[in-house]
Amino acid sequence: MAGLVGRMGVVVLPPGPDGIGEVEIRVGGTRETYVATAEVTIEVGATVLVVEDLGGRQVAVIPWAAPPEAV
Repeated sequence: MAGLVGRMGVVVLPPGPDGIGEVEIRVGGTRETYVATAEVTIEVGATVLVVEDLGGRQVAVIPWAAPPEAV
């Protein structure tokens, strides 16, 4: 699906360098589940950023941490 890169998701099965996982991403008002790969292990419940759409409901993700608030 076009437009997945840059979307945020939540880990439901941990992806990492030793295996694939799953993430939920809000698409069109519903939560869709995608197979996810990552270079580091990301824990269940963590917020991730989609950095690549690999096709076939597969995405590459990285951990996301909100930037610090400006003072």
